[in-house]
Amino acid sequence: MMFSHETLQRQPARLVLLEALVLVGLIGWVDHVTHREWSCFATYCVADWQSNPYQTHWGFALAVAGWWFYFSAFVVAVTALKARRKLDRERIETLERTQALERQILRTSEREQQRIGRDLHDSPGPQLAAIRYAATFLANELRRLGQPEVAKAVCRNTSR
Repeated sequence: MMFSHETLQRQPARLVLLEALVLVGLIGWVDHVTHREWSCFATYCVADWQSNPYQTHWGFALAVAGWWFYFSAFVVAVTALKARRKLDRERIETLERTQALERQILRTSEREQQRIGRDLHDSPGPQLAAIRYAATFLANELRRLGQPEVAKAVCRNTSR
């Protein structure tokens, strides 16, 4: 059975470590059974318990423990590196999405400012011009009729 990269990523790190250790043990067993005809250097110390180059079994056990320690440290380091890469990719994707949203907000804000400017120019501008024209017309009419309110109309009209 082949494991894909995605399958291994979905598994807990402890399970991947256990699978790797079982695989190393299996390689060591194959190495032991084949009497080193198929060389598996990293597993020699596990596979060949009886004819090892160490003086005592404690020395051999320490060597095995050292190999397992280095192998475990390697697996942990690789797993941590992969996790860091994944986190970095996610951060980059988040930053890119944030920048895209900021650009979209900026474009929307600019369009809204332009729309408000057009509305202010198109709606109140002509209305204010019409009101000014009507006030000027009223002041001229009051002046022509000689009404005393003309001073108030003219004063307000020219106080812009």
